Amino acid sequence: MRLNLRHELAFATVTLVHRGVSMVVRDVLVDTGAASTVVNADVEMDYGISMGGILGMDYLRAVGAVIDLRAMTLTTVSER
Repeated sequence: MRLNLRHELAFATVTLVHRGVSMVVRDVLVDTGAASTVVNADVEMDYGISMGGILGMDYLRAVGAVIDLRAMTLTTVSER
């Protein structure tokens, strides 16, 4: 997936699939410092950046994520 920088933070658009139903969530913060993943349209950081959620270490480790900051991409084991 492609990463975009905003305020020097990495954001992505992700597609969630649950029981065969897909949903696109925009403005998801990729946060290696967050232990958990949160998906919520009303999530807002303390300094006022609204976002669609946070991809935390639980998700990043589970999918074997590789973040390439030069190419601004995040790939998972299934994409390699």
